[in-house]
Amino acid sequence: KGLHVALDAIHILKTIYPNIHLYVAGENLFKPDVLSCLRRGSYAKHILSLIKTYNLSDHITFLGILDEEAMLHAYLQCEIYVLPSLIENSSNSLGEAMLLGMPIIASGVGGTPDFIRSNETGLLFNHYDHHDLLSKMIYAFSKPDVIDHMADQAREKALTLFDLNHNLSQLK
Repeated sequence: KGLHVALDAIHILKTIYPNIHLYVAGENLFKPDVLSCLRRGSYAKHILSLIKTYNLSDHITFLGILDEEAMLHAYLQCEIYVLPSLIENSSNSLGEAMLLGMPIIASGVGGTPDFIRSNETGLLFNHYDHHDLLSKMIYAFSKPDVIDHMADQAREKALTLFDLNHNLSQLK
């Protein structure tokens, strides 16, 4: 829903951080079998075109469909969680990243600002502006103490937001 924005930013960011790597959960677009290629929609083809144009194939890994344990492992291997969605209601993966205390950069669309307060619990960027995302990523990499503090604040917020007993008591 916004991977192209992240790719636009990553292709510039790799000039500053040559070892930058983007991990994407979901369908593995690099899967070479014929059936997968035939099923690809226009957005997937656009993403593959950007990866080729920007020479990003060594900087991106499509993780495929992951079970709960594999997803947890994938989160914990990353330095920053990026949610580049152009449209979003209530992102489950955002909540998971918050609960894990991950530094978060997210587009400020839909319900996301209800979860993330920019410069308090994470960084929000304009969803169509890859330069804004780029600047937030550079900031996050250059200010690890600040972004880690925001991640701690996001985790504290998530522990309340997603507390089963608290939510159950609010429904009674």
